[in-house]
Amino acid sequence: MTELRLRWGTMWNPACIAGGIVFGVALGAAVLFVVADRQRAEAPQRVAVTLTDVLARPMADNVIDVGLAADSLMPAEDPAVRRAEEEAVEKTAAEYDAEIDAGIAGADSTIAPVPPRDFMRPPEIDAPPIDLDMPSVEQGPPESGDVAKPPRRTQIAGLPIPPKPQWLRNAIRAPDTGRAPMIAVIIDDVGVNQPRSREAVRLPGPLTIAVIPYGNHLRAHVAEARGHGHEIMVHIPMEPLDPGADPGPNALLTSLGSEELLRRLRWDLDRFDGYVGVSNHMGSRFTTWDKGMRLVMREMHRRGLLYVDSWTHNRSLGMPMSRRYRVPNAARDVFIDHDITEDMIRRRLGKLERIARRRGYAVGIAHPYALSMRILREWIVAVEARGFRLVPISAVVRHRMRRG
Repeated sequence: MTELRLRWGTMWNPACIAGGIVFGVALGAAVLFVVADRQRAEAPQRVAVTLTDVLARPMADNVIDVGLAADSLMPAEDPAVRRAEEEAVEKTAAEYDAEIDAGIAGADSTIAPVPPRDFMRPPEIDAPPIDLDMPSVEQGPPESGDVAKPPRRTQIAGLPIPPKPQWLRNAIRAPDTGRAPMIAVIIDDVGVNQPRSREAVRLPGPLTIAVIPYGNHLRAHVAEARGHGHEIMVHIPMEPLDPGADPGPNALLTSLGSEELLRRLRWDLDRFDGYVGVSNHMGSRFTTWDKGMRLVMREMHRRGLLYVDSWTHNRSLGMPMSRRYRVPNAARDVFIDHDITEDMIRRRLGKLERIARRRGYAVGIAHPYALSMRILREWIVAVEARGFRLVPISAVVRHRMRRG
């Protein structure tokens, strides 16, 4: 009997082990099948709720793109993580604003703080809207000779599309440059001398006309300039290093407090409409002043404007400060008529061409002097024959944004 029990136990132990393994595998498979079946049953409900949430988003998020349907199937974003990312983006600008917040609040308590991350992204450039009626993949490729169109943004029924920034709304349509080097010519100080201002706005273009805000007949000059295909900027007077040089009425000065600076800046910006941005008139002292330039860039960002640094001092903060405040920007490469002689003006135009050919674009600044206008009129006709394309300043800004 003892021998039989030993033999039976020797046979029983392997059988038990094998049976346990088979039973465990079967049980696990059954559990997985039940879980998967429950997930399939619940999936439509989860997608429907997510799409409902999408339609309830704020206005700025209601312009959808091709990735929206795929994004709606993703897990909900953790608000704490999103806020941490926003704070990281806002931190730098917030630190630079700390010293002037009190002065700005005294001037106008309605000024908003640094906008959240979504608004601070560079605007889309020439992004055609999505066509939701595009053929699906199952319908096959386009017919021979057809060109597949890129996705275009569209509007959800009943929900408005967010407006473009002011600089994009007022930008003129630039000519197709292809691979040709671009040159933007800005004519400063328009509005002061009336006959020369009229001559400047009647030049062939497209040019960029920088209108000084304390000039006369500004709206008439702006209307005529736009009628001739030119783009418009506000030429803000700023304090120079030379105390004997007068930048003009309502200039931005380093001796002023934040409240008065903001009042003057807004006076300058409210003199006329239809402009894409701002450049500095003089300003070799003011553009190196950290506090004043932060105030200027906050207002540029709030209004959706671009900034062109006339580069009147090699320590100008115009470019670094505009990048910090997410303001689209460009800078002057050549002062065309700093020396008002025919030989020097032609030399400076030649330098402008060399920069454009080497880098792909160049920005020159001229003034409505009689000699400058005569030479520019001849040069504008000849420069395109040499393979260059004359463009408004917004085209250079778009080009810089595409290149990052």
